Parts: sequence; structure tokens; C-alpha cells
Amino acid sequence: MKSFNWTRICAAIIVASGLGTPSLADDAYRLDCKGGGNMVLGAEWVAAIGDLKIEIRYDRAARGSSQAPLTPGTCAWVDRALREGEPLALSLVIEDAHKVNLACSQMLCEFRYADPKVVKLMSLAQSNATWGMLVRNREGTMQVIEVMY
Repeated sequence: MKSFNWTRICAAIIVASGLGTPSLADDAYRLDCKGGGNMVLGAEWVAAIGDLKIEIRYDRAARGSSQAPLTPGTCAWVDRALREGEPLALSLVIEDAHKVNLACSQMLCEFRYADPKVVKLMSLAQSNATWGMLVRNREGTMQVIEVMY
């Protein structure tokens, strides 16, 4: 007999119905980043729940992205630089990661299949491009809600 994770099922129903879900404007803010530089990508397999957590570490820009161009490997809020203590990492979780195929060779990995948002975010981080995201500051990281190109 197959068992179900009733907590996840109930949470999915609540989110799908819109109950208990804050609007993006109330909870998420725009963070701009420029790829390259010291930006570091990593992945962590959370075997207990079957999720894959993608993490991108970056440096703090000297000023807000509307005040001065970002340098490679940095992120900033539009109106100001990140403050001391604000997270210097982006995170994005791929649920049901058993559907993801990672091809690894000599410590380098690439996705063979993944959510297009994840692929785009990883490409931007490795490029010299500047992009923006809606993020939430949660659990010591900036959780990516939406990638805006």
C-alpha cells in the first residue's frame, strides 16, 4: 500500500486555492545581479524529501543597482547595497528532483533536464549579464521567486 505525505498534499491544496499565500508585493523584493566574477554555483541533494537545492553565492555590490553599474559577481537591491547580515546567496529548490538528470565529469555538472527557470538562472550566473529577480529573505538565503531578464 502506498503512503502519502498528507502535510504536503494539504499545503498544495491551500497554495492552489490561494488561501494563506501572500501577494508577491508584500513579501518579495527585486534584487539585481551581474554574473561572472566570484559568483559560485552549488547544488545540494536533500534526500529525505527528494528535493535539489541550487545555491548561487555572490558578493555585495558597493551601491544600489539604480545608483551605479554592478560589477561581475555582485548583487544589490535597486535602491541600495545589501546591508551587513543580509544573505549573500540565492537559492532555488527543485521539488521532486528525481526527475532531474545531472551529468557530472571531473567536478563539473550540467543539467540534462530541469526547470527552464533553473537553467536560465544558472546560465546568467555564469555569464557577464545583468538580471533581476524577485526574492524573499528566508533562512539565511535569498529565495528566488521569479527571474526577470
